[in-house]
Amino acid sequence: MLILGIVLTLTVPRLPDLDGARHEAATRRLATLASYLRDEAALRGRVYRLELDLDDERYAVTQWSPYAPAPATRADDD
Repeated sequence: MLILGIVLTLTVPRLPDLDGARHEAATRRLATLASYLRDEAALRGRVYRLELDLDDERYAVTQWSPYAPAPATRADDD
């Protein structure tokens, strides 16, 4: 038991932080996507919008037309 305790004491702190690795991989994917969208926008002359929803841990990409008329909005009457 003593030997097992010593081995675990030495190896457990060296195990990778899996949650941190998952966040780091997601960060890399988003950075790559942002870089790709920048290149696409420059190549095609378009505007892309990257929307991040941090609460739901989701993102969306839309092609944005800054010169298009704004969609009509209306106030709901109660």
